[in-house]
Amino acid sequence: RYCYECMNKATGERNCIVCGKKTGKNLVTCDLCPRAYHTDCLTPPLTKVPRGKWYCPTCQSKQPKKRGGSTGRRSTNHNSKARESESSEPAPSS
Repeated sequence: RYCYECMNKATGERNCIVCGKKTGKNLVTCDLCPRAYHTDCLTPPLTKVPRGKWYCPTCQSKQPKKRGGSTGRRSTNHNSKARESESSEPAPSS
């Protein structure tokens, strides 16, 4: 007997890899791999089928963390101000 993920790869079908069933309207499929899940089979369960692209927990854990755009901008401004203050301070005498 094969695991449901292997069966999905071999057959091209999308069965839930937790329960093995392909019935039900709440089946979400990963946009990166052949895995599929019912919203109730996920941990934690999803309250509804997400819109747009969806990535399974395995693929999400492999993706690099995204940084917020505004956080990067603030960080850059802070660093440039720090550099300005460092360059305006007199060098320590030895």
